Amino acid sequence: MKLDELRGLASEDLERNLREWREELFRLRYTQVSESVENTSARRELRKRIARTHTILRERQLQAQKDG
Repeated sequence: MKLDELRGLASEDLERNLREWREELFRLRYTQVSESVENTSARRELRKRIARTHTILRERQLQAQKDG
């Protein structure tokens, strides 16, 4: 997902996606340890998505505090 697409989602959707991506990352790590995986860049991409999502959620949290 691109950054603009993520920003367009509601916070609840972002949190749901975050949970799903964390689970997927866990499964990917487990799979890479136990067997050979063709797409080795998938872990990196998932970590980036998770970081982007955390950033957007934090921005919204700070904006809400600022707005009072």
